[in-house]
Amino acid sequence: MAVRAYKDAKGRTRFLCEFQQKGERVLRRCPPGVGRAEAQELETTLRREIFAAVDLGKLPEISLEEAILRWLRDTLSHKKDQKKPQQNALLLAPFVAGKSLRQVTDAAREAIHSWTLSRGNTNESSASGKPSKRLSPATLNRRLCVLKAAAKHAWKQGWIEDNLSGRITLLPEHNKREVYLTSAQVRALSNSAPTAACRAAILIASYTGLRASELLALSTVTRTSTFISVPISKTGKPRNVPVISLLRPYLGELPLELSYWQLHKQFCAARAKAKMPHVRFHDLRHSTASMLVNAGVDLFTIGAILGHAGPQTTARYAHLSQQTLKRAMGKLR
Repeated sequence: MAVRAYKDAKGRTRFLCEFQQKGERVLRRCPPGVGRAEAQELETTLRREIFAAVDLGKLPEISLEEAILRWLRDTLSHKKDQKKPQQNALLLAPFVAGKSLRQVTDAAREAIHSWTLSRGNTNESSASGKPSKRLSPATLNRRLCVLKAAAKHAWKQGWIEDNLSGRITLLPEHNKREVYLTSAQVRALSNSAPTAACRAAILIASYTGLRASELLALSTVTRTSTFISVPISKTGKPRNVPVISLLRPYLGELPLELSYWQLHKQFCAARAKAKMPHVRFHDLRHSTASMLVNAGVDLFTIGAILGHAGPQTTARYAHLSQQTLKRAMGKLR
């Protein structure tokens, strides 16, 4: 008999399903409270699933919720940022509940419809009780990418016969910012910083192109150092960024010993005082590229300094190079 009773560590009678079918050994312990009849029903269900998968070539269907949970479990351990995928998966919960994996496109369609209503998702309210601001296409796409990734992972693992990820269409994004600071603006911004650490952060970011995460992760750098080493960047590749003489007095502030939110708060204070409320910290990285282009540095070298994954990322600065050439030709009389 495949179903048998046993006593667990607490002396309770529980049932165990154990059998072998089509070369596959199955062992399933029933939770406390499950009787023999229910355990036998479980055995029948398990046998039918194996028969369908092996003899009929059908795969047992899993729920969309289970597919997302398995994707999180199998892939998050390899990701640097684990919190955001978990948060996005949680926001998808109302739309995936009760759906099979094959209904992933329905879940995506329902989520987009809900999130693009007048003021975004009414389930996401601010502390004041007012609905949150309209969600950007980029934010929506980050959430939809959870569905795409889970569907692709399920296909790769053989849980489903078709790769359904391609059926989820992401929204067009128009999020390229054209904010580039001059060296004079960088100095004005840094002079408005409330602390020495923030001042150093602004200058180092502007003249190295380091991302905020890379800057905050830096250890001690001596004032005689010719390079700042970035062991792990966003692309996963290490790189060395040359140090110009202007930065040497500020290297003593490293490591900054600031959290991301402390740096953000101090930077917001600096931009307000400098009357540059539109400037974001990441714009300092773009400003590095802009100043290098205007100095005549080629795009390949700029990409190496900034640690871009490929030439297509650096190509966004090509229009700056064309403007420089145009100004040069305009000097001809």
